[in-house]
Amino acid sequence: MVSQAVLSRAERSLTVEERTEVALDLHGLHADEAVASLGAFLMALERERFAGLAFVVIGQAKHSGASDPDRGAAAGKLRLEQACSEFLSDQGWPWQMFHGILTVDTLR
Repeated sequence: MVSQAVLSRAERSLTVEERTEVALDLHGLHADEAVASLGAFLMALERERFAGLAFVVIGQAKHSGASDPDRGAAAGKLRLEQACSEFLSDQGWPWQMFHGILTVDTLR
């Protein structure tokens, strides 16, 4: 999740009503870690009644070996994109994928 230290003063002073976009970087995590983080992130947004878009960076698996079907399948692990998109669909979150970034509509 985005650290408060990273946010500028102007961004920190925005109210929930003023925020329209948030981001979460899952790039580099294992699928199970990413899904757990994504779930916690979206539930926190739901608790604060956030009404905007959540951008979830997962990358394009160009350097992970996951794009090699033998390596990915042999390890028995879901690729990050597949694990996150299945989680979102199973939980009823509307989403779209754009170049390694999942865009999630938090109003479900």
